[in-house]
Amino acid sequence: MFFYKDKDTTPFDHRLLKILNPTACYLKHYENMLYLRFIAENSDDRLERHQAEKEMRICQRKLDYWARLYNHDEALKGMQALKQKWRK
Repeated sequence: MFFYKDKDTTPFDHRLLKILNPTACYLKHYENMLYLRFIAENSDDRLERHQAEKEMRICQRKLDYWARLYNHDEALKGMQALKQKWRK
């Protein structure tokens, strides 16, 4: 497990939306996706690649959720910064 459990049955408390920053949450999962994609594409370990691919599906679900709530302009700036960081 890199970031996400296979079977996460913990319900999300929607009252947290009042205090969470949706853009920060989106960017956190976006960075996780960049890392998981790197592992899936570059790891020599078959099991590690498989785990990364499974977690990418979970991560995409979370990205889709937060994409409905985030500030688009702020997120684009953060995404560009993360892409630059991962190109190094």
